[in-house]
Amino acid sequence: MPTKWAYVRVVFDFDDAVGETIRELGIFFGTTVEPDLPAGQRYFLPEQIVSPGRLKLLHRLENKIVRE
Repeated sequence: MPTKWAYVRVVFDFDDAVGETIRELGIFFGTTVEPDLPAGQRYFLPEQIVSPGRLKLLHRLENKIVRE
């Protein structure tokens, strides 16, 4: 039976987004990335994305996350 709820957990790998400030989180469907990227990679830089797909949810964080 379809549901209107989705549970999403975001876990950054130690080396993901080092030196970046995260202010927004989004869920996209149908995203296409470069075909030669390593299997299992889940964090993509803008130049690694061929087509962003469709944005279904955007969440702006009250307190930004600084990746050190």
